[in-house]
Amino acid sequence: MRQIVLMYHDVYCRNKSESGFQNPRNYVYMISDQTFESHLRMITEWRRSKRIPPQKILFSFDDGGGSGFTTIAPLLEKYDYKGIFFIATKYIGEQGFLTRSQIKELYDRGHLIGSHSHSHPVRLTSLSREEIDCEWEKSQRVLESILGFRPSVASIPNGYVSPYVLTSLAKVGICRVFTSEPTTRMAQRDGVQVYGRYVIKAGDSPRKVKKIVSSRGVRWRLLIRSTLLELAKSILGDSYIKVRRFLIKQ
Repeated sequence: MRQIVLMYHDVYCRNKSESGFQNPRNYVYMISDQTFESHLRMITEWRRSKRIPPQKILFSFDDGGGSGFTTIAPLLEKYDYKGIFFIATKYIGEQGFLTRSQIKELYDRGHLIGSHSHSHPVRLTSLSREEIDCEWEKSQRVLESILGFRPSVASIPNGYVSPYVLTSLAKVGICRVFTSEPTTRMAQRDGVQVYGRYVIKAGDSPRKVKKIVSSRGVRWRLLIRSTLLELAKSILGDSYIKVRRFLIKQ
């Protein structure tokens, strides 16, 4: 079985204002702590019944919301998992986001830390090459000042990836890049290893998440849907964002 990477964002206890970016387009990714734990519980029960090692299911978290420290990490550790936390470094220490000391402690507890750009641009590929380089270089410098080294992993904001984005990542020491493409296959591209992830949204039931990790058929359908979205992205350009938001809600 290939490793399956799930992509989460924020997990809240009482309301969505606790963690992460506060705008409607991000709320669709926010789930409650009870829902998240039900995902962990069902995945763990299925995995153990099939004698699948925990390393085959990887939990990743984008943006760097404060719930990574207060809520997500304790729940992951309760079920013997470690997560990858991708940090948009401009927002470190701001309301609703991880602090420098929390990021360091997450790493010390065995979780991985990676870059999610510096300012989290809506469409990374619309920036100039110099601006793209600056996004990754700034992010790496900030994380290096916290961890004592430059992380080797990153994820792409909003899934906008291009050959130059990957080249830019390689220049700052990134060798593993995680996208939003729903696939378990690793591709070697432009000097880095590219991995896909399965996006988890608010309203996704434990049963649905279990099907993602357990059913090749479900994963295949998700890949077909994603391929059509990528086609729309290339045709629609900036208008794709509006279409994507509509489809995500479906």
